[in-house]
Amino acid sequence: MYKTITVLLLSLFLVQCESSTESTTTDCSAETCLSNNFKMIIIDEASGANLIENGTYTASNITIFDEDSMNAAFSVNATEETPGIYLSIDILESQEKSYTVNLKTDAFFTMDMFIEKTGEGSVCCGIDTEIDSISVSGSTSEIDIANKTVTVFIL
Repeated sequence: MYKTITVLLLSLFLVQCESSTESTTTDCSAETCLSNNFKMIIIDEASGANLIENGTYTASNITIFDEDSMNAAFSVNATEETPGIYLSIDILESQEKSYTVNLKTDAFFTMDMFIEKTGEGSVCCGIDTEIDSISVSGSTSEIDIANKTVTVFIL
């Protein structure tokens, strides 16, 4: 009798542990992490056309490398009001980052920025960041640090 009760109580305990483990698993699919993204708008200097919007540059012909020559995570959104490239900024502490952006084989530029860690963030979105400074080399640009946006003018 005691063995049966013990086994029953142990089984109930294990079932409760199993279900509580499932509830702590985080589903990040519904969360949008814009705070750690940086937007690049690519404009044709001669015509003023947005080169993401008109399809000149797409995700398949853009590459972005960080200072360690590693591929940087980015996405292209051609359907929003001002289409652009969203660069994902992943850091563990405040630091300088440098990126080389290659657009097909006809244009490239580099961006140097100082990124400050401002908080611990969340499981889904990573560490909260703020960009303190940005400089662009190899192309004319307009920088809007407050909105984490740079407009790059391509010849």
